[in-house]
Amino acid sequence: MKIKVLFITAKHSSMRRFEPLGSLKYNTMRTPITYYGGKQGLSGRIIPMIPRHRIYCEPFFGGGAVFFAKGKSEIEVINDKNEMLINFYQICREKFGELQKMIQHSLHSEAEFLKAKDIYNKRIESCDVERAWALWILSHECHAANLHGGWRYCNGTAGTHIGRVLRKKREEFTNKLYERISEVQISCRDALRVIKDRDSVETFFYLDPPYPGACQGHYYGFSEKDLADLLMFISKLKGKFILSNYWTDTLRSAVEKYKWNFKEIDVTTHSAVNKNARKSTEVLVYNYELEPTLFSSIF
Repeated sequence: MKIKVLFITAKHSSMRRFEPLGSLKYNTMRTPITYYGGKQGLSGRIIPMIPRHRIYCEPFFGGGAVFFAKGKSEIEVINDKNEMLINFYQICREKFGELQKMIQHSLHSEAEFLKAKDIYNKRIESCDVERAWALWILSHECHAANLHGGWRYCNGTAGTHIGRVLRKKREEFTNKLYERISEVQISCRDALRVIKDRDSVETFFYLDPPYPGACQGHYYGFSEKDLADLLMFISKLKGKFILSNYWTDTLRSAVEKYKWNFKEIDVTTHSAVNKNARKSTEVLVYNYELEPTLFSSIF
């Protein structure tokens, strides 16, 4: 499903406006996988807000759209509870050549797609490279990037040629990906534990947990209580954070209680399957004052 995101308005919690110094630049790299709930459309709004830091930590990594779009930090930590997802990133770092060869020889084939589904769901035996390949195939060929969705194909009416899209994704799977994650610390643990272990005054956390009540396919079971526990936990951080979410009573209460700042971004999404526009409001909550960022000072 092809999704276009159009930003309409951005509303701030205070009168202070952030104006970056000079020409803001950052990495133009895109995530190697298409991930339901990813922040490809929001990364351009999030990155200019990132404060100076030494340690960059993403406890809910997913597709890592913000990570891949930003410049490198001195120390970088990525974490996700999805074992298949973390296996993919580990293989990109440790056995990149083998995985690249499998991907570049893959076609837009329903038979290969079904094999990838069987591997992902552990219905057939597979090695770690094959599991990484399966994750890549499903992320690009499942409907709506839902790893449990059906095979994505086109009939010439939706404006997207899936075969061409997949070819472009294969061409983008280069050594640049290996180089980007070669020094990154990768883990598959509980997010709160990762946050606790990495917290310091020099740490910046980008937090993109599953949205409570949202049907995110491979992301499921994240409740309002889970969100409340996360919000209480990060209220005591030494470091700085940006949290992405939708407004809920739980989030509103926490923002008011802890006097956090926030930015609302109204977005409109269009899909190739459903031509009707869908509007929603993304909320970026942060615990610091915006100032000229690491990226604007470097460039």
